[in-house]
Amino acid sequence: MGIDLITYFNDARFPRLIRLNNPFGITISEQSWIGKIPISERKDRSFEEFQKYHHGILAGLSIIQKYYFEDKANTIEKLINKFARKGTELAPYYEAVSKGSGFKPRQAITWKRESIYLIINEIARYENKGRNPMITPDLFAFVWLQI
Repeated sequence: MGIDLITYFNDARFPRLIRLNNPFGITISEQSWIGKIPISERKDRSFEEFQKYHHGILAGLSIIQKYYFEDKANTIEKLINKFARKGTELAPYYEAVSKGSGFKPRQAITWKRESIYLIINEIARYENKGRNPMITPDLFAFVWLQI
C-alpha cells in the first residue's frame, strides 16, 4: 500500500486519535485542513477526523511550522506551550518529548526534517499516551514535501 493510502480510520486496534487519522489530537475547528472529514460525516465531537493518516500528520506539522516561524517557538518547551490543549500538565509533556527526541526542553532546534521528525513523533506519542504513533521516517518525508 502506498504511503498516501494509509489509514487507521475506525480501526479498533489503535488509540482514539490514531483511529481518527489525527495523531496529534487536533481539536475541531473552522480550519479547512486537507483531507478533513466534513462535520456532517464525523462521529467524534471533540477531535478532527481525516480521510488518510498523512492528512492528520500534515495538519499537525502545519501547526508546528506556524508556531515555529510565526511565534518563534523554536524549543520543545515553547512548542508545547503553544501546542498543548488547555489544562494539560506541561512538565511531564516537556520531559517525555525531550527524552524521546534527544533535545533538551530549552535547546534551540533548527528547522530540519530530521530534527522536526524526532520532535513531531514524540509529541504524537505523548498525545497517544505513550503508544507508537505510527509515523515512519518515510511517511514523515512524504508529508514534509507537502509543507
